[in-house]
Amino acid sequence: MKKLILHIGTHRCGSTAIQTMLDGLRSKFEENNISIVMRSDMERGVLDFRRLHRFNRLNPMWIYKLRRLADDIKRSASHTIVVSEENIMGTMPGVLSPDFYPYFPRLIGSFAFLVERLAPEWTVCPRLVVRRQDHYLESVYAFRVSRGLTLGFNDFLAQIDISSLSWVPFLDQLINLRDVCNVKIAALEMWHGDSAAKEAARFLEISDVEDMEFQRLRGNRRHDPEALTFILACNRMGIDGSQVFDAKQASLIDCAALVEQLGDQITPQQRSQLISEISKPVELGFSASDRNSFLAVLEDQNNEFLNHESVISNSAVWG
Repeated sequence: MKKLILHIGTHRCGSTAIQTMLDGLRSKFEENNISIVMRSDMERGVLDFRRLHRFNRLNPMWIYKLRRLADDIKRSASHTIVVSEENIMGTMPGVLSPDFYPYFPRLIGSFAFLVERLAPEWTVCPRLVVRRQDHYLESVYAFRVSRGLTLGFNDFLAQIDISSLSWVPFLDQLINLRDVCNVKIAALEMWHGDSAAKEAARFLEISDVEDMEFQRLRGNRRHDPEALTFILACNRMGIDGSQVFDAKQASLIDCAALVEQLGDQITPQQRSQLISEISKPVELGFSASDRNSFLAVLEDQNNEFLNHESVISNSAVWG
């Protein structure tokens, strides 16, 4: 039976690392009759799975779109299609909505529709990777700052409904598809070291991975506090610091030196104000006490999630 593997995210949970791994081995996979579909492919019109979280079974245009998508999949000569795109779930919380992927039920509906259209020749295999919620939120915050956010961490959290940050509802909805889909969920923290790339490929259930050579799994590097402080200060003053600091850098040695490198981009007064802004105390993540309080509320649900048979994890991985 052919397989449609749908790696749907979530954001900031190793998606870039997985996509880098898939892209690096694309030619090898294609030799084994495995097609890789990512955002760049979808932008070129190849099996566009974007916005499936907006699926509406009562909307004729959506029915038409998914029928065409299913027909294109059926015409594929590959025995496996691997799709990896975290925006299939929608935008990360705090961008368009305070809610935690509110359209996920619609995405599940789109999967069920694809199953109906593709059976019995194809098996649909949803794959979801998540991480402990405090680390998830800190990573989302750092990403948003690198894209222009001006808020401190606590003000950023105030934009999000943190009461809904359990992964259990996502698990419940996915396992409702178990009778018709091959569903798997993984805790990102289970993958580490030199074996992480192969573990990710096994999780996706790509055939023939045991004989492949994998590089170390690498994604976006995490910004250290100095890096975030510099970017946030530039954002707040409306200064483009990208010429002296690449937003993808993970660390800085000297914020003051970077301010000087801005040169004629800023006036002496702006330079003084920017140095002052950098020196101000700012929250960039949870304090120890806030982290403990936040995780205590989620403890029971996280234990339920981690101990479920459909989740690749162990009870201590988020300890």
